[in-house]
Formats: sequence, C-alpha cells, structure tokens
Amino acid sequence: MMFFGALFYAWVSAAIVMAIAWVAYCITKKAFVVDIAWSLVIMIAGFVLALSHPVTVYSSYVLLLLAFWGLRLAIFLFATRILTGIEDTRYDAISSQWSGSKIWGFFLHYQLQAVLALLIALPFYWVPLVNDFNVVRVVILAIIVGLILSEWISDRQLYRFQQSHSKGVCQVGFWTWCRHPNCFFEGNIWVFFCLSCLS
Repeated sequence: MMFFGALFYAWVSAAIVMAIAWVAYCITKKAFVVDIAWSLVIMIAGFVLALSHPVTVYSSYVLLLLAFWGLRLAIFLFATRILTGIEDTRYDAISSQWSGSKIWGFFLHYQLQAVLALLIALPFYWVPLVNDFNVVRVVILAIIVGLILSEWISDRQLYRFQQSHSKGVCQVGFWTWCRHPNCFFEGNIWVFFCLSCLS
C-alpha cells in the first residue's frame, strides 16, 4: 500500500477511536477518558501503518512491543482513574477558557489528539522495510522492553505514594533520582521505537 493510503487508513482508525472516547465522555462527563484512548490510538495507528507492508519477523517483534506499551498504559490508566472514580480537573481548566459548546469543544480537542497520535505512530510505517535482524536491533528491542517495564514500575510507585499520601512530593524508587521518571522513560521509549525503524 502506498504511503498516503496507509496514512489515510491510520487517520480514519485514530479518528474513530477518539470519536468513541468522545461518546464515553458524553456519557461519563469524565474528559480524561481521552488519556486512555491516547495510547490505544497510537497503538492502532502504528499497526495500521506497519501492516500496509508484508509482515517480517523483525516487524512482528516491534509491533508486539508496541502492543505491550499501549495495552499496559491503557489498562493502568483505566484501573487507576476510571475504576477508582478519581476526578482529574486538568481538562476542566482547559475547557473553562472555551467560548463555545464544551461538548463539541472536546470533540475537536480529541480529534486534534488523534492527529498528534498519528504523527507519533508514523515511524511504524517503515519498520517492515527493515530487512536485517542484527545484534544492534536486538539491543534496541531489549532496551525498549526495559524502558516499558521501568515506566510501569515508576507509575506503580507514584500511584502507591498517592494512595498513602494526600499531599507531598513522591521520593520513592525511581522518584528519588528524577522528578518525572515515567516521562523520562516514556520519551526514551519513543526515541528507541524511532531507532527501530532505521535501516
């Protein structure tokens, strides 16, 4: 499939997932459901882009790690935010500055996030075009696994701290070394995902 064709189908997939998230917002009035959809949109768009080419052994491993990243984050956010009934006021602060309808404002906001997620997923289009599976690529995949697990651990450390402390700064585990270790690991995950598509 040509690049723009794959890009179109990936965008349609992303837009549909974000539309479903918007419906969930209309029902629950919890605007942060988009955070859960975010990881799923990147994962699905990445799969659509990659599967526009014949699947290789290497690309299947990369896509497996993408699924691990996306599902892990979506499940964690669902369990710690939706199921616990937490109130996240970030999106209330954003929408308070809008002059029009809040409902349609969030629809546009979610669709903009779909476009941004598509840009992040874009490198996966080139992953199946990598035809050599060498030591460097094995190291890259191993580093991605380590980064995803480290992000998982840091998320759990912060969540447990917030459960036992109503205020204060988390200084447990990875949080003793870095102010936002989960963001550090997340950023590096995408650096190495981009490196995984270089031939």
